[in-house]
Amino acid sequence: MPHKSKLCFDGKRIRIRAPKKSDAARIYENVGDLELYRRTITIPKPYPKEEAERFVRRAKYYLRKGKRFAFVIADKKSDKAIGVVDLFKLDREHKSAELGYWLGKRYRGKGIMSEAVMLMLNFGFKHLKLHRIQANVFEGNIASRRVLEKCGFSYEGLSRESKFKCGKFQNEWHFAILKHDFLIKAHD
Repeated sequence: MPHKSKLCFDGKRIRIRAPKKSDAARIYENVGDLELYRRTITIPKPYPKEEAERFVRRAKYYLRKGKRFAFVIADKKSDKAIGVVDLFKLDREHKSAELGYWLGKRYRGKGIMSEAVMLMLNFGFKHLKLHRIQANVFEGNIASRRVLEKCGFSYEGLSRESKFKCGKFQNEWHFAILKHDFLIKAHD
């Protein structure tokens, strides 16, 4: 359900929304743990405070252009940023995009990310009129795999040693969900 604007969607416990300048401090605070660095492709270690500010500026710019949709995951009661969910690599011709996400350490394991992913899938399929959304996670990231499977994604394969992170080449699992699969899952 939209909240205040078409780029804000409420779930039961969280909302996903366009980032605000004031979110940078909370993003910086939540992104700094080693596990998050190890499990994500693009988050650097160390994560400089200025990077959080750059992220917010870039996210707002791309939202305005309609090229990328990086939303803050915010606690519904406080509206404080606790993570990010992102649709990127938008391909308007083929109606597809890639999904990325992360959540602050103290918010993990509570079903929050599954809720955020379902809100983002709803946005992608209903508002952006996408047909397919894919997600890639490092092999061994069981929590992320469970989120995707819980949200209706299907495993599509493995890319061996496709990314270099933490001093070694990492394998990636590939998942995807199609619009009709999401519509079935959303009505469960």
